[in-house]
Amino acid sequence: YLLMPALRRVPLIGGRVAAKIKKYRKGLQNAWSYRVTSKARFRKNYAQIVKACRQAHIKPIGVGLPLPPISMESRSPGFRRYAAAYNEIIHESVSDGFCDIETGLNELSRASLLLPDGHHLTAEGHRYYAEKLFETMQTLL
Repeated sequence: YLLMPALRRVPLIGGRVAAKIKKYRKGLQNAWSYRVTSKARFRKNYAQIVKACRQAHIKPIGVGLPLPPISMESRSPGFRRYAAAYNEIIHESVSDGFCDIETGLNELSRASLLLPDGHHLTAEGHRYYAEKLFETMQTLL
C-alpha cells in the first residue's frame, strides 16, 4: 500500500487495481503491528488483492514475514504464531510467486540481518530481502 502512488502511474495497473489493493489492505495492515488480524480476514483480503492482480494480468508475488523472536511473545502474545499463519496463507495464495524470506533468515546469521529487536531488517537484511525478491521474480519470467 505504500507503493499506491507509483502503482496508479503504471498504465497496466492504473487506478482500478490500486483501488482494490487500498480497499483490502486494511485487513493485512495489522500484520505489521502488534494487533492481530484474524486469519480468516487476512485470507479473504489477501485473496481479493491477488485476484485483482491476476485479473489485470499481473503476476502477484507474496513476501513472507520474518517470524518475530520468541522474546516478543511477552509484549505481543501469539504474534509469532499468527505471523507463521499469515506466511502460510500468503504461500497458499501465490505458491508460484512466494518469496520465502524466513527460511533464508534461519539459515543465515540472524544477528547480521536483523536489528536488535530481532524482527526489523538491517541494511544487510534489506539487501538479502531484495536478492530473495529478485530470485522469486526471475522464476516468474
